[in-house]
Amino acid sequence: MNGSNKGGACGETDWARFVWPVPLISPTATSTGPAGLDTALPWHDQREVFGFSVKSYFFDPRRTQAEPDFCRRMLPVFQQAEPVVWVTDSDRRDFRAGNLIARPDAVLIHGNCLLSLEYKTQSGRQHVPDRWHRQIPTAAMLQCLAAAIAVAVETKRTVAPILCCHNAMYMLAPRREVVSYLLRQARLAPAYWGGDDPLVAAGKLAKQCEPWLRETYRFTEDADRSAAEEGRARHQSMLRL
Repeated sequence: MNGSNKGGACGETDWARFVWPVPLISPTATSTGPAGLDTALPWHDQREVFGFSVKSYFFDPRRTQAEPDFCRRMLPVFQQAEPVVWVTDSDRRDFRAGNLIARPDAVLIHGNCLLSLEYKTQSGRQHVPDRWHRQIPTAAMLQCLAAAIAVAVETKRTVAPILCCHNAMYMLAPRREVVSYLLRQARLAPAYWGGDDPLVAAGKLAKQCEPWLRETYRFTEDADRSAAEEGRARHQSMLRL
């Protein structure tokens, strides 16, 4: 595969052209391309989580860790089709999009698209099928997205962000406003962090954006709880002696 190493302007138009809307996850995508990720694979669940539409798949890590094949080990949701490994962490391959720089744990070719893979062990923490939406690490979601942006802009290929944890893997489809915010913050990152380095790594950008993400897309019950607490505080204030 011919992956250009020139990078590209980290603008929303670049992301919109090459990745947004993410055709892997769009319900209108055709089955001739990477939509097979959406329709042909045995995902266990799908939810809206922190500004992302997320598909989840759970597996036995003891079985997958014993697999000698990279795809069987890291992408167990693929039970028939097998993506082709293009880049792994040992290649130390950086991808650039403007001042955003990322080094995904792996990039794989699947049909006419790429899979940008981030792996977070979380010290072996188990994700539970009925609570995974509260366990999925938000900073890792943003890092995975940032890396996928860099891969997409540099290679000019459609990219699916894939986040793998100890016993679960997730396919991420971000809302447009999440992508826009991350791209704006990438341009502001050098001033935010200070120093002379004009580049910002995907992991660092994720930390910068995580507070906004968690505040903007709080769970409904969290928002209800906050409103109830504010209501009780006002009630007590009004009835004070």
